[in-house]
Amino acid sequence: MGELPSVAETSAVSRGKRISGSLRISPYHRIPRPRWGKILLLTGALAIAACSSHYEGKECTGKVRSLAGQPLGTVQALILDKFTSFQVRLPEKEIDSGTLFSADHTKYVPSAVTQEGLLAQRLSDNRFSIINAPQDQWISYTCP
Repeated sequence: MGELPSVAETSAVSRGKRISGSLRISPYHRIPRPRWGKILLLTGALAIAACSSHYEGKECTGKVRSLAGQPLGTVQALILDKFTSFQVRLPEKEIDSGTLFSADHTKYVPSAVTQEGLLAQRLSDNRFSIINAPQDQWISYTCP
């Protein structure tokens, strides 16, 4: 029978060093490290694919009122809700709110003035408002 290796030979083997004889443990037999470049590339590709998905919007019912509160009827619209803005698509026109702003979301409703001069407001995640002061009209949209 052969002799057992000494402590010095055993520690040399664990470090991947060559000792006398043919016994050797390669440093390449370690647990492989993750390849961060590939992981980041895959994560970035997934994020781009998720962000580029086609959002159809939601069909919402709007109550049309005068600024004094008199009911004037209802209207159906498709609302595309984005994080910092929203878009209202009516059969005859399209209204883009532009970037919504609020100094303090706990006190003030995020709002913006559109290019047409309308006041656009996000009242909640499923409620939106368009105020047209020159035409004495206020539309409050509620989405399911």
